[in-house]
Amino acid sequence: MTELAPGIYFNLPEQEHHDDPALGSSSIKALLTNPVNGFWKRSPHGRRVMEALGLAEPEAEEVSLAQQFGSACHVAVLEPHRFDDCYIEAEDAPPEYLTSKDVIREGLIAAGASLPPRHAGREEYVMAAKRAGLKVMEDWKADFLIKAGPRKVLSRRWRAQLRMIEHLIDVKRADLDGHSLREMNFSNGYPEVTIIWEEHGVRMKARVDYLRTGGMIDLKTYACPDDKAPVSHFLSQIATWAYDLQAAHYSEAWRQIGPFIEQGLVYGEADEGFLARLRKSCAKMEAENRRPAWRWIAVSSMGMPEVDFIDFPDGLAIGAALVQRNQAVETYRRYVDQFGLDQPWVAMRGRIVADDITLDATGVARRMMSRGEQTWTTPE
Repeated sequence: MTELAPGIYFNLPEQEHHDDPALGSSSIKALLTNPVNGFWKRSPHGRRVMEALGLAEPEAEEVSLAQQFGSACHVAVLEPHRFDDCYIEAEDAPPEYLTSKDVIREGLIAAGASLPPRHAGREEYVMAAKRAGLKVMEDWKADFLIKAGPRKVLSRRWRAQLRMIEHLIDVKRADLDGHSLREMNFSNGYPEVTIIWEEHGVRMKARVDYLRTGGMIDLKTYACPDDKAPVSHFLSQIATWAYDLQAAHYSEAWRQIGPFIEQGLVYGEADEGFLARLRKSCAKMEAENRRPAWRWIAVSSMGMPEVDFIDFPDGLAIGAALVQRNQAVETYRRYVDQFGLDQPWVAMRGRIVADDITLDATGVARRMMSRGEQTWTTPE
């Protein structure tokens, strides 16, 4: 585990951010909902202990297709200059590369080469084609992987969707007074900025999709069925995936920016003028007790992509999310004080009463929305 020093990091590779064991917004959500299995079991310490106890689970499944597309979208929108270094579009094999057994057989006959027995499988036909100097699909796949190198391969449909999303970000819009979403949101700032800080002895981290002097932009992709209203569907995703907790956590990260700039704890290349404006903006918000502006750029990626920008202003909703975020941090401290990190955590939910209010439909809905397990506990 590599621990980064406190500060602001520009151009930090994403993997280095993820490898740092500090608490990020995903950890905050896990601590709020399921401290033992959602957080500790999946932490580096927990994985080692689970393995020693013989309780280790199979390696996590590969990153989901939705996550893969989301990552590609982030690069295409936030760092388009890096896209061709990170991704390559899938290509069809040229016609000279033979595919099925029957096609290979026809190629061998045309070349006047000897044929395997009629009952032979495709593998034997492939070997015969190679002996005859013919090219087969396996050769194309190997050649294409060499061409791709470290880049990830995107299907043609995915690449087409990303091109359309880029167009939607860049197109001038009458409802934006002739400006584009890129001009309004992804300019005069920096993408993928990592902030590492310590809060009451607990290391924290955040990675801002796009940092501007007035606030933060968060790019989200989501799948919206055709029979759903995109904005309404995205707003439901905020509760499902706790995007509000992320906004609250990042608002705490914002409070560290001004002092870090003053102390010179800035890593990577960033314009001095931008840093000066950012520091001034942070100081003003701190003096006025205001949180930074927070905006989601919501990309509906199913079928014909759609893009909206959704502001999350200072108010009761983010205030409630901040309370829950702080509850999660307190849960972490409480469990670490009790058990440390190198022994199993034991759930400390206290006595739970399934009374009329708890089982009432309204009560259940309220608790589902609040997500915090501590809301179920009744004091003695």
